[in-house]
Order: sequence, then structure tokens, then C-alpha cells
Amino acid sequence: MIRKWLTTLTALLLAVMLPVCALADTQHTFSVIPGDAMPMDQAIVDLLDCLSLTFVQGKESGALTVNVSDELILMIGATADVTGLYAQSNILSDDVLYVTWDDAFAVISQVMAAQMDASEAQMMQQMMDQYKQMIVTALQTGVQPAQTATMEEGIAAVKEMFKDDPGMAEYVENIYSDLTNEAGVFTAEGRDAATGKQTLKMDNEDLLAICDTNYMRSIVEQIVSSEAPELTGDDLAKATDAVLEEMRQVYRDMELNATVTVYTVDDGMTIVGLEMDMPMTVTATYTDENGAEQTDKVNVVMNMNYDRLTDANGVSHKAGMVMNMDEQKAAEIAFDLYKGADGVSTGSLAMLVEGEEITVLYKAANDGDLRARRADLYLRSGAAAIIEPAASARPIIGFSVITEPADPAMLKALEEANSDTAVNVMKLSEEQMNELVSGVETRAMQLVYTAMSKLPASVMTMLMNSAN
Repeated sequence: MIRKWLTTLTALLLAVMLPVCALADTQHTFSVIPGDAMPMDQAIVDLLDCLSLTFVQGKESGALTVNVSDELILMIGATADVTGLYAQSNILSDDVLYVTWDDAFAVISQVMAAQMDASEAQMMQQMMDQYKQMIVTALQTGVQPAQTATMEEGIAAVKEMFKDDPGMAEYVENIYSDLTNEAGVFTAEGRDAATGKQTLKMDNEDLLAICDTNYMRSIVEQIVSSEAPELTGDDLAKATDAVLEEMRQVYRDMELNATVTVYTVDDGMTIVGLEMDMPMTVTATYTDENGAEQTDKVNVVMNMNYDRLTDANGVSHKAGMVMNMDEQKAAEIAFDLYKGADGVSTGSLAMLVEGEEITVLYKAANDGDLRARRADLYLRSGAAAIIEPAASARPIIGFSVITEPADPAMLKALEEANSDTAVNVMKLSEEQMNELVSGVETRAMQLVYTAMSKLPASVMTMLMNSAN
């Protein structure tokens, strides 16, 4: 049981850390800034002021640290190769822990299957096998294979990724095949000139096709099972079939004609513009309170756009989305970011739904080898259109990210680890496993005491009062 717990923990650490490894800089310290418009107890304000998270990126690894009053309290690091995954933490051990992909997914599957019946466990096992294959394939082909792969290579990768789901592989392959490519010079006001144009058209037949994939069936079966946990075996399969048929009927009755156009440069590798026009009519049939069958049709139109524009001072990125239902605006999103050549960037992201506008204002600047980013969140009710917050408006809450070079020694052990030098937790003896767990308990208590000694008095008072 202890071995399973440690293996599961190692796998979860990797799942958390993989996105960190994709960050472009070496060290990012994240902190929360209470807003003037959000009333908080002083202890909470003091806690947010002294607490920060730092993400550290190495060449092939990443780490998360928790800091209290600028002192490192907890460090969790992870990396992976095609054979397995590695994790290191000051709460676990001084050694790098290792587990193979087969062992990691086998343990996770066992833990999850313990709460399922045989048919659910089989379906879950298929999903886990697909996920494992996707990770290994990604590690084999590189972190960003799509930037270097040809269309043929992309299709081959998809077939390998979904080799146990021919329907899904065929669906994605058809998407590739339906793309039309044009070379030339494509210009528009407010957008960089493009040298390539890709167009994709979709209709309801494309949505119908995905209903026949194992991927969609597994998703629907999970939803049905969560809503009716008493269903098992054939009953669950029949209920899943019924839901899938309802989805097919909706898609059959739907009038969908979507066109997506992408404008690119650099041999198709960089997007400078995107236009999407998606009109659809959705038909819904239901029984009213008198028992009569009624049919309603809703006309939905979704438009999206993105434009990149370069000038002598920097690069502008503008994007937007508007969704109308029966000619009434249902939702709107606006994005505007200007990345200055001088290292100063400003931007905003706003969303408007049913009169509620949420806006995030962003600013970033360089100071030597340090980059400071700040984002503030604003909320406005009764809005009819997206409007940038006034200078006098107060944010609800703010977020800060400081990026700077990291100490390479922090990830040295992870970067140099391999299956021969790391500790394979699945091969530890019972005595070694007990020793490891005992060490975790001791380390955890030491970290708690260290963290408490660094907390402000107001926070300690709040904690003691809550304990009483």
C-alpha cells in the first residue's frame, strides 16, 4: 500500500510539473496581491504578502517551490524520459525517486479500478493506456513536434497516438485531409502580410463522425455513470448508447457550416491571422407541461478573429469572439496585447456575459535580467459593452510574476538522473520502504515548524484561534 501511494504521488508530481517544464524562462516567482475592492482580514493580507510560489525550469526538468517570507519551505521537482518519470522533493528524500511508466499507470489504474465495476475498469484501463502512449509518443518526438512535423508525419503521429481507437485516428486524419493550402501574398488592414493561407470547412457530418469513436464513447459513459452510479454492465452500455444516439440526432438536425481560415508566415509555422465564421441552427425537441411535443430552433452565430501586426516599436496581438443567439449578443471576448521591442508589454483580456464584464489588465517590464509582470482583475455589473476600466477603478485582486535566472544547482540531481542512478520505489524492500516513509514524516514535521517560524504574528494568531 505504501509503495502504491509513493508511486501514485510520483505520477501526480509529474502531471503537475510537465506544464512547468514548458515555460520559457528559468525562474518565475508568483504572488497574490489583495485588491482594494476585496475586503480581507489583515491576517489573510499578511499571509498573501509573505507567501509565494516559484516555478523553476531546467533543460529537461521543472520544479515548484513554496516560499514563506522569502525562505524556501517546500521543493517538488520532476522530469521524464521514454522509460519512466523521476521526482525529487525535500519532503520525500535527498535521492531522486524513479518509477517506470508501466508501473506508474498500473498503480493508478488499480487505485481507480477499486472504485469501479468490471466494465468501468476496462474502459478506464483503455483510456489510461491511450494516455500513457500519448505521453511516450510526445517524449519520443519532442516537446513541440507540431512545429517541425510535415502533414504526413503529423498524421502518422496521430495514428500511433490513437492506435487503439481507429475511429478517432480517422477523424483527425480527415481534418488534416480537408485542409486546403494556398501560397501567395495575403494582406489585410491591421494584419501582417501572410505568405500562406489554410482553410477548413466543417459541417454537422464532422460532428457525427466523432460520435463513433471510442474516445467520445468513454466520455459519455463516464458522464452517464456519474449521473446514474447504479447502472453497470449491459445497463450502463445501453444508457450510453441512448445518449450517443440523442447526440447523433441533434447533430443530424443541426445546420452547421463553419469556415476557419488561418494566415501564416515562415512556411506555415507562424500564425499572423485567423478568421472563423460558425453559423448554426440547433433544433431542440421537448415535451411541454401539457404533454405535447414541441420543437424549438435556435440560431447561433459565432465569429472569432485574430490579427498580428508588427511595427518598429513592437508587435500587436488582437483577438475577439462574439456569439449571438437569435440575433441577440450572448457573449463577447476581447484580447489586446502589445509586446514592445523595449521589453515593456501592456494588454487586456475582457469577457462579457449577461451584463457581467470581467477584465484583466496586464503590464510587464524588464529591469536588467529581471522581468516583472502584473495582472489585475476587475469586475463590472450592468455592462452593455466591453469597456476598459477607468483609471480610478479598483481591482478586485492582483497577481505578480517575477522572472529571473535560477540557481542551476536546484535541478542538478534531476537533470543527471537516470534509471540506474535513481531510486526505483517499486524495487524497494519492505524495510527500505518503511525507512523512506519514516523519513517523510520527520521531514514534514521539520518543514511545518520552519514555515510557522516564518509566518507573521497575525497569521499565527489566526491559526491558533481557528484551532481552538
